[in-house]
Amino acid sequence: MTDQTLIDIAKSICPLLEGEWLINQDLIDQNYPGVFITTLDGKQLHFRTSWNKKNHLEISGSFHNLYQHLPYQCENTSITVAKSKSPEQIARDIRKRLMPAYERVLAQAKENKIAADKREAKKQHVLEVLKAAMDKATIRDNEVYQWKPYHISAKYQYGDIELKLTLPLSKALNVLQLFKA
Repeated sequence: MTDQTLIDIAKSICPLLEGEWLINQDLIDQNYPGVFITTLDGKQLHFRTSWNKKNHLEISGSFHNLYQHLPYQCENTSITVAKSKSPEQIARDIRKRLMPAYERVLAQAKENKIAADKREAKKQHVLEVLKAAMDKATIRDNEVYQWKPYHISAKYQYGDIELKLTLPLSKALNVLQLFKA
């Protein structure tokens, strides 16, 4: 259960930050520890009591579904502030100490996600083309399989195709002749 004091602190800070920040009630209702405040454009901050300093708040930028797209060795997107500070002082600390780094890392994570989505779309397209070239093939993970009349698998890996064939000798020799041409 989230501490009501934490909710009150977060609510008092929302109007002091740039943009329209709101308490994310859904996460409170789901018993997430701490309080999340969110903007309509996807920024989110997480407020929680510091685990080793009970009279301090730990405020961190949250990335939700972008965590796997964070840049390697990204900047720190977390600050600790005394609970005794006024909402204005905490908001100022957030604006100066947290938001610049958080916004840079968030922008990079969004760019990384766009690039990953493009790579995934390309991979799916290539797998569909390979499947269409085979008879009765299925796609599983990053591979296209065909079991009859011959075992063929084509695995998409980093933009290349790893092709495995199990063929009778005469068919294998015909395929190898293609590589000589």
